Amino acid sequence: MRYPSLNKYSCTDGAEYQDDQYNLTRTTPIPTRTRTSTVTTAQVHGLRRRISTVFARVSSNLGGRDRRSNNTSTRKDTPLPPLRPLPSLPPELWIQILEYSTYPSSSHVCLETELPTSFLSPALSPASFGPRLAHYRATMAHKRNLTLVSREWNAYAQPVLYEFVWVARSKQAQALALTLLCGAYCLAAGKASSFASASLAALTDPDAQPPFRPPAPAHVRAGVGRFIKRLHVETPPLERCNPADLRLIVDYAPALEVYSDVRSVRRRPAAQDALFAALAAGGGLRRLTWTNYDDPALVGLGVGLGGTGAMGARLEYLELSLVSSARVAALCTPSTTASGLALPALRTLKVTLDNAAFAALSTWALPALRHLSVLSADFSYAGEGFARFFAVHGARLRQLELGHSSAHLEEHYLTGRPGGGGGAQGALSLATWCPALEEFVCSADAAWNWQHPDWIAPHTLLSAHPRVSLIGIRGIDARLRDDYAAAAVGADDNAFFFRLREQVESLLRREAFPRLKYVRDMSAGSDALRRGVVGLCHEKDSDSDAPGDARVVRFWEGVLGRCKEEGVWLEDWRGVNVTTGSLRRAHAGCA
Repeated sequence: MRYPSLNKYSCTDGAEYQDDQYNLTRTTPIPTRTRTSTVTTAQVHGLRRRISTVFARVSSNLGGRDRRSNNTSTRKDTPLPPLRPLPSLPPELWIQILEYSTYPSSSHVCLETELPTSFLSPALSPASFGPRLAHYRATMAHKRNLTLVSREWNAYAQPVLYEFVWVARSKQAQALALTLLCGAYCLAAGKASSFASASLAALTDPDAQPPFRPPAPAHVRAGVGRFIKRLHVETPPLERCNPADLRLIVDYAPALEVYSDVRSVRRRPAAQDALFAALAAGGGLRRLTWTNYDDPALVGLGVGLGGTGAMGARLEYLELSLVSSARVAALCTPSTTASGLALPALRTLKVTLDNAAFAALSTWALPALRHLSVLSADFSYAGEGFARFFAVHGARLRQLELGHSSAHLEEHYLTGRPGGGGGAQGALSLATWCPALEEFVCSADAAWNWQHPDWIAPHTLLSAHPRVSLIGIRGIDARLRDDYAAAAVGADDNAFFFRLREQVESLLRREAFPRLKYVRDMSAGSDALRRGVVGLCHEKDSDSDAPGDARVVRFWEGVLGRCKEEGVWLEDWRGVNVTTGSLRRAHAGCA
Protein backbone atom coordinates (compact mmCIF):
# COMPACT_ATOMS: atom_id res chain seq x y z
CA MET A 1 0.00 0.00 0.00
CA ARG A 2 1.47 3.36 -1.03
CA TYR A 3 0.80 6.35 1.15
CA PRO A 4 0.47 9.55 -0.92
CA SER A 5 1.75 12.74 0.61
CA LEU A 6 1.41 16.43 -0.09
CA ASN A 7 4.73 16.68 -1.96
CA LYS A 8 3.14 15.55 -5.22
CA TYR A 9 0.73 18.46 -5.14
CA SER A 10 3.12 21.19 -3.96
CA CYS A 11 4.77 21.72 -7.37
CA THR A 12 4.02 24.92 -9.33
CA ASP A 13 4.22 23.55 -12.86
CA GLY A 14 0.77 21.91 -12.68
CA ALA A 15 -0.68 18.86 -10.95
CA GLU A 16 -2.21 15.73 -12.37
CA TYR A 17 -5.74 16.81 -11.40
CA GLN A 18 -6.58 20.54 -11.46
CA ASP A 19 -9.08 22.31 -9.23
CA ASP A 20 -11.04 23.80 -12.14
CA GLN A 21 -12.13 20.31 -13.26
CA TYR A 22 -14.59 20.27 -10.35
CA ASN A 23 -15.40 24.01 -10.25
CA LEU A 24 -13.78 24.44 -6.86
CA THR A 25 -13.65 28.16 -6.15
CA ARG A 26 -12.30 28.05 -2.58
CA THR A 27 -8.57 27.99 -1.84
CA THR A 28 -7.35 27.46 1.71
CA PRO A 29 -4.05 26.41 3.31
CA ILE A 30 -3.47 23.01 4.89
CA PRO A 31 -6.07 22.76 7.66
CA THR A 32 -5.40 22.10 11.27
CA ARG A 33 -7.75 20.79 13.93
CA THR A 34 -7.13 23.77 16.21
CA ARG A 35 -9.42 26.14 14.29
CA THR A 36 -12.78 26.78 15.84
CA SER A 37 -15.97 26.59 13.83
CA THR A 38 -19.46 28.01 14.35
CA VAL A 39 -21.19 25.35 12.27
CA THR A 40 -24.17 23.87 14.10
CA THR A 41 -24.95 20.20 14.61
CA ALA A 42 -27.97 20.45 12.31
CA GLN A 43 -25.75 21.61 9.46
CA VAL A 44 -23.38 18.69 10.07
CA HIS A 45 -26.23 16.16 9.93
CA GLY A 46 -27.66 17.80 6.84
CA LEU A 47 -24.35 17.57 5.02
CA ARG A 48 -23.95 14.00 6.20
CA ARG A 49 -27.27 13.07 4.56
CA ARG A 50 -26.25 14.69 1.28
CA ILE A 51 -22.70 13.39 1.29
CA SER A 52 -23.48 10.21 -0.64
CA THR A 53 -24.71 12.26 -3.61
CA VAL A 54 -21.61 14.44 -3.63
CA PHE A 55 -19.19 11.52 -3.51
CA ALA A 56 -21.14 9.53 -6.06
CA ARG A 57 -20.76 12.43 -8.49
CA VAL A 58 -17.04 12.76 -7.79
CA SER A 59 -16.49 9.00 -8.12
CA SER A 60 -18.32 8.89 -11.43
CA ASN A 61 -16.16 11.72 -12.75
CA LEU A 62 -12.95 10.03 -11.62
CA GLY A 63 -13.93 6.56 -12.77
CA GLY A 64 -15.45 7.62 -16.06
CA ARG A 65 -12.51 9.65 -17.37
CA ASP A 66 -10.93 6.79 -19.32
CA ARG A 67 -14.25 5.49 -20.59
CA ARG A 68 -15.21 8.89 -21.99
CA SER A 69 -11.88 9.19 -23.77
CA ASN A 70 -12.38 5.82 -25.50
CA ASN A 71 -16.03 6.38 -26.41
CA THR A 72 -16.47 9.97 -27.55
CA SER A 73 -19.76 9.30 -29.31
CA THR A 74 -21.40 8.32 -26.03
CA ARG A 75 -20.17 11.52 -24.43
CA LYS A 76 -21.65 13.62 -27.24
CA ASP A 77 -25.00 11.83 -27.16
CA THR A 78 -25.35 11.91 -23.35
CA PRO A 79 -24.54 15.33 -21.91
CA LEU A 80 -23.08 15.37 -18.42
CA PRO A 81 -25.11 17.00 -15.66
CA PRO A 82 -23.84 20.43 -14.69
CA LEU A 83 -21.55 20.52 -11.67
CA ARG A 84 -22.33 23.02 -8.98
CA PRO A 85 -19.60 24.66 -6.92
CA LEU A 86 -19.01 22.91 -3.63
CA PRO A 87 -20.16 24.85 -0.58
CA SER A 88 -17.71 27.10 1.21
CA LEU A 89 -17.12 25.28 4.48
CA PRO A 90 -14.50 25.44 7.22
CA PRO A 91 -11.61 22.96 6.83
CA GLU A 92 -12.56 21.19 10.06
CA LEU A 93 -16.01 20.43 8.67
CA TRP A 94 -14.55 19.15 5.39
CA ILE A 95 -12.31 16.77 7.32
CA GLN A 96 -15.33 15.50 9.26
CA ILE A 97 -17.33 15.00 6.04
CA LEU A 98 -14.53 13.04 4.40
CA GLU A 99 -14.22 10.92 7.53
CA TYR A 100 -17.96 10.17 7.50
CA SER A 101 -17.70 9.03 3.89
CA THR A 102 -15.27 6.26 4.89
CA TYR A 103 -17.49 4.69 7.55
CA PRO A 104 -18.63 1.12 6.74
CA SER A 105 -22.16 0.87 5.41
CA SER A 106 -22.79 -2.59 6.89
CA SER A 107 -22.66 -3.70 10.50
CA HIS A 108 -21.66 -7.21 9.42
CA VAL A 109 -18.10 -6.16 8.66
CA CYS A 110 -15.98 -7.45 11.53
CA LEU A 111 -13.56 -4.53 11.72
CA GLU A 112 -13.54 -2.73 15.02
CA THR A 113 -13.11 1.05 14.77
CA GLU A 114 -13.66 1.92 18.43
CA LEU A 115 -11.88 0.92 21.58
CA PRO A 116 -13.53 -2.22 22.98
CA THR A 117 -14.99 -1.95 26.44
CA SER A 118 -16.08 -5.56 26.94
CA PHE A 119 -15.69 -9.05 25.55
CA LEU A 120 -19.30 -9.42 24.38
CA SER A 121 -18.32 -8.47 20.83
CA PRO A 122 -17.43 -11.24 18.33
CA ALA A 123 -13.88 -12.47 18.76
CA LEU A 124 -11.49 -12.05 15.85
CA SER A 125 -10.37 -15.34 14.35
CA PRO A 126 -7.86 -16.35 11.66
CA ALA A 127 -10.80 -17.05 9.35
CA SER A 128 -11.83 -13.38 9.50
CA PHE A 129 -8.37 -12.12 8.50
CA GLY A 130 -9.15 -12.13 4.77
CA PRO A 131 -12.51 -10.30 4.94
CA ARG A 132 -11.17 -7.71 7.38
CA LEU A 133 -8.12 -7.03 5.23
CA ALA A 134 -10.25 -6.78 2.08
CA HIS A 135 -12.51 -4.26 3.80
CA TYR A 136 -9.52 -2.22 4.93
CA ARG A 137 -8.05 -2.15 1.43
CA ALA A 138 -11.35 -1.05 -0.07
CA THR A 139 -11.58 1.74 2.49
CA MET A 140 -8.01 2.85 1.78
CA ALA A 141 -8.72 2.89 -1.96
CA HIS A 142 -11.65 5.22 -1.31
CA LYS A 143 -9.47 7.45 0.87
CA ARG A 144 -6.78 7.55 -1.81
CA ASN A 145 -9.36 8.64 -4.39
CA LEU A 146 -10.31 11.52 -2.12
CA THR A 147 -6.73 12.77 -2.13
CA LEU A 148 -6.70 12.83 -5.95
CA VAL A 149 -9.62 15.21 -6.36
CA SER A 150 -7.79 18.50 -5.82
CA ARG A 151 -5.14 20.20 -3.75
CA GLU A 152 -7.77 21.22 -1.23
CA TRP A 153 -9.14 17.72 -0.82
CA ASN A 154 -5.65 16.28 -0.69
CA ALA A 155 -4.97 18.48 2.31
CA TYR A 156 -8.32 17.70 3.90
CA ALA A 157 -7.97 13.93 3.39
CA GLN A 158 -4.54 13.56 4.99
CA PRO A 159 -5.90 13.09 8.55
CA VAL A 160 -8.46 10.60 7.24
CA LEU A 161 -5.90 8.71 5.15
CA TYR A 162 -3.38 8.18 7.94
CA GLU A 163 -5.69 7.87 10.95
CA PHE A 164 -5.82 4.04 10.83
CA VAL A 165 -2.85 2.13 9.37
CA TRP A 166 -2.86 -1.65 9.00
CA VAL A 167 0.56 -3.15 8.27
CA ALA A 168 -0.17 -6.46 6.51
CA ARG A 169 3.30 -7.07 5.00
CA SER A 170 6.84 -6.43 6.18
CA LYS A 171 7.49 -4.33 3.07
CA GLN A 172 4.59 -2.08 3.98
CA ALA A 173 6.25 -1.30 7.31
CA GLN A 174 9.46 -0.43 5.45
CA ALA A 175 7.62 1.77 2.96
CA LEU A 176 5.68 3.63 5.63
CA ALA A 177 8.79 4.16 7.76
CA LEU A 178 10.66 5.56 4.76
CA THR A 179 7.72 7.82 3.87
CA LEU A 180 7.60 9.28 7.38
CA LEU A 181 11.38 9.67 7.59
CA CYS A 182 11.72 11.43 4.26
CA GLY A 183 8.64 13.56 4.85
CA ALA A 184 9.95 14.78 8.19
CA TYR A 185 13.40 15.49 6.83
CA CYS A 186 12.05 17.28 3.78
CA LEU A 187 10.81 19.89 6.20
CA ALA A 188 14.39 20.47 7.34
CA ALA A 189 16.78 22.61 5.32
CA GLY A 190 18.37 20.92 2.30
CA LYS A 191 19.03 17.44 3.74
CA ALA A 192 16.33 15.44 2.02
CA SER A 193 18.43 13.67 -0.61
CA SER A 194 21.20 12.46 1.70
CA PHE A 195 18.76 11.43 4.39
CA ALA A 196 16.55 9.54 1.92
CA SER A 197 19.50 7.50 0.66
CA ALA A 198 20.64 6.71 4.21
CA SER A 199 17.11 5.74 5.22
CA LEU A 200 16.68 3.47 2.20
CA ALA A 201 19.97 1.71 2.92
CA ALA A 202 18.99 1.12 6.54
CA LEU A 203 15.51 -0.13 5.73
CA THR A 204 16.68 -2.62 3.12
CA ASP A 205 19.15 -4.18 5.58
CA PRO A 206 17.19 -5.98 8.32
CA ASP A 207 20.14 -5.99 10.73
CA ALA A 208 21.14 -2.37 10.22
CA GLN A 209 20.46 0.28 12.81
CA PRO A 210 18.02 3.04 11.85
CA PRO A 211 19.53 6.23 10.40
CA PHE A 212 19.91 9.44 12.29
CA ARG A 213 16.74 11.35 13.03
CA PRO A 214 15.79 14.91 12.08
CA PRO A 215 17.27 17.28 14.63
CA ALA A 216 14.17 19.41 15.18
CA PRO A 217 11.19 17.81 16.97
CA ALA A 218 8.94 20.35 15.27
CA HIS A 219 9.63 18.65 11.93
CA VAL A 220 8.39 15.36 13.37
CA ARG A 221 5.22 16.95 14.69
CA ALA A 222 4.55 18.65 11.34
CA GLY A 223 4.77 15.49 9.19
CA VAL A 224 1.91 13.28 8.11
CA GLY A 225 2.78 10.88 10.93
CA ARG A 226 1.00 13.22 13.32
CA PHE A 227 -2.29 11.96 11.87
CA ILE A 228 -1.65 8.29 12.78
CA LYS A 229 -3.83 7.31 15.72
CA ARG A 230 -4.15 3.55 15.24
CA LEU A 231 -1.35 1.20 14.16
CA HIS A 232 -2.47 -2.39 13.61
CA VAL A 233 0.26 -4.94 12.81
CA GLU A 234 -1.22 -8.24 11.63
CA THR A 235 0.67 -10.18 8.98
CA PRO A 236 0.98 -13.77 7.74
CA PRO A 237 3.53 -15.86 9.69
CA LEU A 238 6.18 -15.55 6.96
CA GLU A 239 5.76 -11.78 6.62
CA ARG A 240 6.58 -10.62 10.12
CA CYS A 241 7.86 -7.06 10.44
CA ASN A 242 11.24 -5.79 11.51
CA PRO A 243 10.82 -4.14 14.95
CA ALA A 244 13.23 -1.37 13.85
CA ASP A 245 10.77 -0.31 11.13
CA LEU A 246 7.89 -0.23 13.59
CA ARG A 247 9.97 1.77 16.05
CA LEU A 248 10.60 4.44 13.42
CA ILE A 249 6.88 4.58 12.63
CA VAL A 250 6.09 5.02 16.32
CA ASP A 251 8.76 7.72 16.64
CA TYR A 252 7.06 9.81 13.95
CA ALA A 253 3.50 9.19 15.21
CA PRO A 254 3.25 11.46 18.28
CA ALA A 255 -0.57 11.18 18.43
CA LEU A 256 -0.64 7.35 18.45
CA GLU A 257 -3.44 6.03 20.69
CA VAL A 258 -3.80 2.37 19.67
CA TYR A 259 -1.00 -0.12 18.96
CA SER A 260 -1.85 -3.75 18.16
CA ASP A 261 0.71 -6.46 17.49
CA VAL A 262 -1.02 -9.73 16.56
CA ARG A 263 2.09 -11.93 16.68
CA SER A 264 3.52 -10.15 13.65
CA VAL A 265 6.94 -8.87 14.81
CA ARG A 266 10.23 -10.70 14.32
CA ARG A 267 11.96 -12.08 17.38
CA ARG A 268 14.77 -9.62 18.13
CA PRO A 269 14.86 -8.82 21.84
CA ALA A 270 17.06 -5.72 21.62
CA ALA A 271 14.95 -4.14 18.89
CA GLN A 272 11.74 -5.05 20.73
CA ASP A 273 12.98 -3.27 23.85
CA ALA A 274 13.59 -0.14 21.77
CA LEU A 275 10.11 -0.45 20.23
CA PHE A 276 8.46 -0.71 23.62
CA ALA A 277 10.48 2.26 24.88
CA ALA A 278 9.26 4.30 21.91
CA LEU A 279 5.66 3.32 22.66
CA ALA A 280 6.06 4.32 26.28
CA ALA A 281 7.75 7.63 25.46
CA GLY A 282 4.65 9.09 23.82
CA GLY A 283 2.43 8.74 26.85
CA GLY A 284 -0.78 8.86 24.81
CA LEU A 285 -1.57 5.18 24.31
CA ARG A 286 -5.09 4.13 25.24
CA ARG A 287 -4.92 0.58 23.89
CA LEU A 288 -1.93 -1.76 23.72
CA THR A 289 -1.79 -5.30 22.35
CA TRP A 290 1.65 -6.66 23.13
CA THR A 291 3.10 -10.10 22.39
CA ASN A 292 6.14 -11.37 24.25
CA TYR A 293 8.52 -13.27 21.97
CA ASP A 294 10.46 -15.28 24.56
CA ASP A 295 11.95 -12.15 26.12
CA PRO A 296 12.68 -12.90 29.81
CA ALA A 297 13.26 -9.26 30.71
CA LEU A 298 9.65 -8.32 29.98
CA VAL A 299 8.34 -10.77 32.57
CA GLY A 300 10.79 -9.69 35.24
CA LEU A 301 10.06 -6.00 34.70
CA GLY A 302 6.29 -6.36 34.59
CA VAL A 303 6.18 -6.26 30.78
CA GLY A 304 8.38 -3.17 30.80
CA LEU A 305 5.66 -0.99 32.28
CA GLY A 306 7.47 -0.33 35.54
CA GLY A 307 9.15 2.87 34.36
CA THR A 308 6.45 4.12 32.02
CA GLY A 309 4.16 6.05 34.28
CA ALA A 310 3.20 8.44 31.48
CA MET A 311 1.80 5.66 29.30
CA GLY A 312 0.16 3.85 32.18
CA ALA A 313 -1.79 6.95 33.17
CA ARG A 314 -4.03 6.78 30.06
CA LEU A 315 -3.98 3.07 29.22
CA GLU A 316 -7.56 1.72 29.11
CA TYR A 317 -7.14 -1.61 27.27
CA LEU A 318 -4.20 -3.97 27.65
CA GLU A 319 -3.79 -7.31 25.91
CA LEU A 320 -0.75 -9.37 26.86
CA SER A 321 0.44 -12.66 25.45
CA LEU A 322 3.40 -13.89 27.49
CA VAL A 323 4.92 -17.35 27.71
CA SER A 324 7.99 -17.59 29.94
CA SER A 325 10.24 -20.61 30.20
CA ALA A 326 10.88 -22.63 33.35
CA ARG A 327 14.23 -20.85 33.80
CA VAL A 328 12.53 -17.46 33.75
CA ALA A 329 9.73 -18.65 36.04
CA ALA A 330 12.31 -19.55 38.70
CA LEU A 331 13.72 -16.03 38.54
CA CYS A 332 10.33 -14.32 38.54
CA THR A 333 9.71 -14.00 42.27
CA PRO A 334 7.65 -11.30 43.99
CA SER A 335 10.86 -9.47 44.90
CA THR A 336 12.03 -9.26 41.27
CA THR A 337 8.70 -8.33 39.68
CA ALA A 338 7.56 -4.79 39.13
CA SER A 339 5.82 -4.21 42.43
CA GLY A 340 3.91 -0.98 42.84
CA LEU A 341 3.06 -0.62 39.12
CA ALA A 342 -0.12 1.45 38.87
CA LEU A 343 -2.44 1.59 35.85
CA PRO A 344 -5.24 3.82 37.15
CA ALA A 345 -7.30 4.01 33.93
CA LEU A 346 -7.09 0.35 32.87
CA ARG A 347 -10.61 -1.08 32.52
CA THR A 348 -10.10 -4.05 30.17
CA LEU A 349 -7.38 -6.69 30.48
CA LYS A 350 -6.91 -9.70 28.21
CA VAL A 351 -4.04 -11.98 29.15
CA THR A 352 -2.50 -15.26 28.01
CA LEU A 353 -0.06 -15.96 30.83
CA ASP A 354 1.64 -18.71 32.77
CA ASN A 355 1.72 -19.10 36.53
CA ALA A 356 4.81 -16.90 37.00
CA ALA A 357 3.34 -14.04 34.98
CA PHE A 358 0.07 -14.23 36.93
CA ALA A 359 2.11 -13.82 40.11
CA ALA A 360 3.76 -10.73 38.61
CA LEU A 361 0.42 -9.16 37.68
CA SER A 362 -0.91 -9.72 41.18
CA THR A 363 1.44 -6.95 42.38
CA TRP A 364 -0.03 -4.35 40.00
CA ALA A 365 -2.46 -1.68 41.15
CA LEU A 366 -5.53 -1.84 38.87
CA PRO A 367 -8.28 0.15 40.62
CA ALA A 368 -10.46 0.59 37.49
CA LEU A 369 -10.26 -3.02 36.23
CA ARG A 370 -13.74 -4.30 35.33
CA HIS A 371 -13.37 -6.63 32.31
CA LEU A 372 -11.01 -9.62 32.26
CA SER A 373 -10.34 -12.34 29.70
CA VAL A 374 -7.92 -14.92 31.02
CA LEU A 375 -6.18 -17.91 29.47
CA SER A 376 -3.54 -19.92 31.31
CA ALA A 377 -0.75 -20.77 28.89
CA ASP A 378 0.47 -23.72 30.96
CA PHE A 379 -2.91 -24.88 32.35
CA SER A 380 -1.76 -23.87 35.84
CA TYR A 381 -5.21 -22.99 37.11
CA ALA A 382 -4.30 -24.54 40.46
CA GLY A 383 -1.05 -22.60 40.70
CA GLU A 384 -0.24 -20.07 43.37
CA GLY A 385 0.14 -17.23 40.84
CA PHE A 386 -3.34 -17.77 39.40
CA ALA A 387 -4.90 -17.84 42.87
CA ARG A 388 -2.99 -14.76 44.01
CA PHE A 389 -4.05 -12.80 40.92
CA PHE A 390 -7.77 -13.41 41.49
CA ALA A 391 -7.47 -12.90 45.22
CA VAL A 392 -6.09 -9.39 44.57
CA HIS A 393 -8.13 -8.25 41.54
CA GLY A 394 -11.20 -10.50 41.50
CA ALA A 395 -13.36 -8.35 43.78
CA ARG A 396 -13.54 -5.51 41.23
CA LEU A 397 -14.45 -7.64 38.20
CA ARG A 398 -17.82 -7.19 36.51
CA GLN A 399 -17.17 -9.28 33.38
CA LEU A 400 -15.07 -12.44 33.03
CA GLU A 401 -14.21 -14.67 30.09
CA LEU A 402 -12.39 -17.96 30.57
CA GLY A 403 -10.50 -19.15 27.52
CA HIS A 404 -10.13 -22.85 28.23
CA SER A 405 -13.39 -24.75 28.31
CA SER A 406 -14.18 -27.57 30.71
CA ALA A 407 -13.63 -30.10 27.93
CA HIS A 408 -9.96 -29.05 27.68
CA LEU A 409 -9.20 -29.19 31.38
CA GLU A 410 -8.35 -32.21 33.44
CA GLU A 411 -9.17 -32.58 37.10
CA HIS A 412 -5.56 -32.46 38.30
CA TYR A 413 -5.18 -29.01 36.71
CA LEU A 414 -8.02 -27.68 38.86
CA THR A 415 -7.17 -29.16 42.25
CA GLY A 416 -4.26 -28.14 44.43
CA ARG A 417 -1.81 -30.60 45.90
CA PRO A 418 -2.90 -31.99 49.27
CA GLY A 419 0.16 -30.60 51.03
CA GLY A 420 -0.40 -27.15 49.58
CA GLY A 421 3.17 -26.87 48.32
CA GLY A 422 2.76 -23.78 46.22
CA GLY A 423 -0.64 -24.70 44.84
CA ALA A 424 -4.13 -23.56 45.58
CA GLN A 425 -5.87 -25.27 48.45
CA GLY A 426 -8.74 -27.52 47.44
CA ALA A 427 -10.92 -27.14 44.38
CA LEU A 428 -11.02 -23.72 42.70
CA SER A 429 -14.15 -21.58 42.79
CA LEU A 430 -14.12 -18.18 41.11
CA ALA A 431 -17.46 -17.30 42.71
CA THR A 432 -15.73 -16.57 46.02
CA TRP A 433 -12.97 -14.52 44.37
CA CYS A 434 -15.33 -12.53 42.10
CA PRO A 435 -18.37 -11.67 44.25
CA ALA A 436 -19.46 -8.70 42.08
CA LEU A 437 -19.38 -10.59 38.77
CA GLU A 438 -22.34 -9.79 36.49
CA GLU A 439 -21.37 -11.10 33.01
CA PHE A 440 -19.67 -14.38 32.23
CA VAL A 441 -18.45 -15.69 28.85
CA CYS A 442 -17.75 -19.38 28.34
CA SER A 443 -17.32 -21.91 25.55
CA ALA A 444 -19.95 -24.18 24.02
CA ASP A 445 -17.90 -27.37 24.40
CA ALA A 446 -18.39 -27.78 28.14
CA ALA A 447 -18.33 -31.33 29.48
CA TRP A 448 -20.01 -33.23 32.29
CA ASN A 449 -18.28 -33.09 35.66
CA TRP A 450 -18.35 -36.09 37.96
CA GLN A 451 -19.23 -33.85 40.90
CA HIS A 452 -22.44 -32.71 39.14
CA PRO A 453 -23.57 -35.61 36.93
CA ASP A 454 -27.17 -34.36 36.51
CA TRP A 455 -26.34 -31.08 34.77
CA ILE A 456 -23.53 -29.42 32.79
CA ALA A 457 -21.96 -26.33 34.33
CA PRO A 458 -20.89 -23.53 31.97
CA HIS A 459 -17.35 -23.95 33.27
CA THR A 460 -15.64 -26.07 35.90
CA LEU A 461 -14.18 -22.97 37.52
CA LEU A 462 -17.58 -21.28 37.78
CA SER A 463 -20.43 -23.72 38.27
CA ALA A 464 -22.68 -21.21 40.08
CA HIS A 465 -22.81 -17.54 41.01
CA PRO A 466 -25.45 -15.53 42.90
CA ARG A 467 -25.10 -12.27 40.91
CA VAL A 468 -24.41 -13.24 37.29
CA SER A 469 -27.14 -11.79 35.04
CA LEU A 470 -25.71 -12.52 31.56
CA ILE A 471 -23.94 -15.60 30.23
CA GLY A 472 -22.44 -15.54 26.74
CA ILE A 473 -21.55 -18.73 24.88
CA ARG A 474 -18.91 -18.83 22.14
CA GLY A 475 -18.49 -21.49 19.45
CA ILE A 476 -22.07 -22.76 19.22
CA ASP A 477 -21.83 -23.03 15.43
CA ALA A 478 -18.87 -25.43 15.63
CA ARG A 479 -20.62 -27.43 18.35
CA LEU A 480 -23.77 -27.76 16.22
CA ARG A 481 -21.81 -29.05 13.24
CA ASP A 482 -19.77 -31.49 15.35
CA ASP A 483 -22.81 -32.90 17.15
CA TYR A 484 -24.72 -33.25 13.91
CA ALA A 485 -21.82 -35.10 12.27
CA ALA A 486 -21.40 -37.40 15.29
CA ALA A 487 -25.08 -38.37 15.56
CA ALA A 488 -26.08 -41.81 14.33
CA VAL A 489 -27.88 -42.17 11.03
CA GLY A 490 -31.64 -42.31 11.51
CA ALA A 491 -31.56 -40.99 15.08
CA ASP A 492 -34.52 -39.04 16.41
CA ASP A 493 -34.49 -35.33 17.16
CA ASN A 494 -33.59 -35.83 20.82
CA ALA A 495 -30.28 -37.48 19.88
CA PHE A 496 -29.16 -34.51 17.78
CA PHE A 497 -27.52 -31.71 19.79
CA PHE A 498 -28.37 -33.48 23.07
CA ARG A 499 -25.32 -32.37 25.08
CA LEU A 500 -25.50 -28.80 23.81
CA ARG A 501 -29.18 -28.64 24.74
CA GLU A 502 -28.36 -29.93 28.22
CA GLN A 503 -25.60 -27.34 28.63
CA VAL A 504 -27.82 -24.41 27.63
CA GLU A 505 -30.74 -25.58 29.75
CA SER A 506 -28.41 -26.13 32.73
CA LEU A 507 -27.74 -22.39 32.73
CA LEU A 508 -31.41 -21.81 33.56
CA ARG A 509 -31.17 -23.58 36.92
CA ARG A 510 -32.19 -20.96 39.46
CA GLU A 511 -30.25 -22.61 42.27
CA ALA A 512 -27.04 -22.05 40.27
CA PHE A 513 -27.72 -18.61 38.71
CA PRO A 514 -30.68 -17.02 40.53
CA ARG A 515 -30.31 -13.58 38.85
CA LEU A 516 -29.77 -14.77 35.29
CA LYS A 517 -31.69 -12.61 32.77
CA TYR A 518 -29.86 -13.03 29.44
CA VAL A 519 -28.29 -15.92 27.55
CA ARG A 520 -26.39 -14.72 24.49
CA ASP A 521 -25.26 -16.78 21.50
CA MET A 522 -21.99 -15.02 20.63
CA SER A 523 -21.40 -16.83 17.35
CA ALA A 524 -22.28 -15.11 14.07
CA GLY A 525 -22.13 -18.49 12.32
CA SER A 526 -24.71 -19.93 14.68
CA ASP A 527 -27.00 -16.98 13.98
CA ALA A 528 -26.71 -17.69 10.25
CA LEU A 529 -27.62 -21.34 10.88
CA ARG A 530 -30.58 -20.34 13.02
CA ARG A 531 -31.94 -17.95 10.38
CA GLY A 532 -31.39 -20.43 7.54
CA VAL A 533 -28.78 -18.31 5.74
CA VAL A 534 -26.32 -21.21 5.71
CA GLY A 535 -26.94 -24.89 6.28
CA LEU A 536 -25.33 -27.98 7.75
CA CYS A 537 -23.93 -30.78 5.61
CA HIS A 538 -26.76 -32.98 4.34
CA GLU A 539 -25.04 -36.35 4.21
CA LYS A 540 -27.43 -37.94 6.73
CA ASP A 541 -30.62 -36.38 5.43
CA SER A 542 -31.31 -39.12 2.89
CA ASP A 543 -32.21 -41.55 5.69
CA SER A 544 -34.00 -39.04 7.88
CA ASP A 545 -37.40 -37.46 7.60
CA ALA A 546 -36.23 -34.00 8.70
CA PRO A 547 -33.35 -32.10 7.10
CA GLY A 548 -30.49 -30.83 9.23
CA ASP A 549 -31.51 -27.18 8.90
CA ALA A 550 -34.95 -27.96 10.34
CA ARG A 551 -33.32 -29.80 13.25
CA VAL A 552 -31.30 -26.69 14.07
CA VAL A 553 -34.46 -24.56 14.09
CA ARG A 554 -36.27 -27.06 16.30
CA PHE A 555 -33.29 -27.09 18.65
CA TRP A 556 -33.54 -23.33 19.08
CA GLU A 557 -37.31 -23.51 19.45
CA GLY A 558 -36.82 -25.85 22.41
CA VAL A 559 -34.16 -23.60 23.95
CA LEU A 560 -36.34 -20.50 23.48
CA GLY A 561 -39.28 -22.26 25.11
CA ARG A 562 -37.21 -23.16 28.17
CA CYS A 563 -35.90 -19.59 28.40
CA LYS A 564 -39.44 -18.21 28.36
CA GLU A 565 -40.45 -20.58 31.15
CA GLU A 566 -37.62 -19.27 33.34
CA GLY A 567 -38.04 -15.60 32.37
CA VAL A 568 -34.69 -15.39 30.55
CA TRP A 569 -34.10 -13.51 27.29
CA LEU A 570 -32.33 -15.39 24.48
CA GLU A 571 -30.10 -13.08 22.39
CA ASP A 572 -28.01 -13.38 19.26
CA TRP A 573 -24.43 -12.11 18.88
CA ARG A 574 -25.63 -8.54 18.25
CA GLY A 575 -27.65 -8.48 21.47
CA VAL A 576 -30.99 -8.72 19.61
CA ASN A 577 -33.69 -10.95 21.06
CA VAL A 578 -34.39 -14.28 19.35
CA THR A 579 -38.16 -14.42 18.85
CA THR A 580 -40.68 -17.10 17.98
CA GLY A 581 -41.52 -15.23 14.79
CA SER A 582 -37.94 -15.30 13.53
CA LEU A 583 -37.71 -19.04 14.20
CA ARG A 584 -41.07 -19.59 12.50
CA ARG A 585 -39.84 -17.78 9.40
CA ALA A 586 -36.65 -19.86 9.43
CA HIS A 587 -38.71 -23.03 9.82
CA ALA A 588 -40.84 -22.06 6.82
CA GLY A 589 -37.69 -21.53 4.76
CA CYS A 590 -36.42 -25.01 5.65
CA ALA A 591 -39.66 -26.70 4.61
